[in-house]
Amino acid sequence: MLIIGVTSCTSSHDEMKKDVSVSLAKANQTFFTNHPDTVLVNQAGTNIGLFVKKYPQDSLTPIFLFELALLLEKQQNYEKALKTLQDIYTSYPASMAASKAVFFEGFLYANVLRQLDKAKKTYQYYLDNYSAVDSKVTHDVQLELQNLGKSPEEILKGFEEKAKVDTLAPS
Repeated sequence: MLIIGVTSCTSSHDEMKKDVSVSLAKANQTFFTNHPDTVLVNQAGTNIGLFVKKYPQDSLTPIFLFELALLLEKQQNYEKALKTLQDIYTSYPASMAASKAVFFEGFLYANVLRQLDKAKKTYQYYLDNYSAVDSKVTHDVQLELQNLGKSPEEILKGFEEKAKVDTLAPS
């Protein structure tokens, strides 16, 4: 009798995991074809919500939430995307998705919403809490902070000036 219960829980978990994965793949595919299907995107969101509610401590939960934030961003639903990203790093701070969520939140504030004060705060949060996770992302965050508010032309000019100084420096 106990074996049946364990098997039932496992199959329910596996079935929900499969439902999330399939619905995410279908929803993402609609963006690749430039014909986003709101119904499929909403279904993926619903499936993720059900999984998170039933398995809040599962290691896949923050990963699925991050995928949901990406879908929301693609729909330009930035408010919900930002809320989802914040939920990830506040509820699952030790997960691998947490550092990605903080970086992506900062990126959205800086490059999409042009809310530079929030971007700066978020990037600093990344440096304070996740700088040891991924040296490349940490470097990207530092560059983002250095270039907040600058136009692409200003950034390019800065790189060109640095390159010129580097080539003139004695080796």
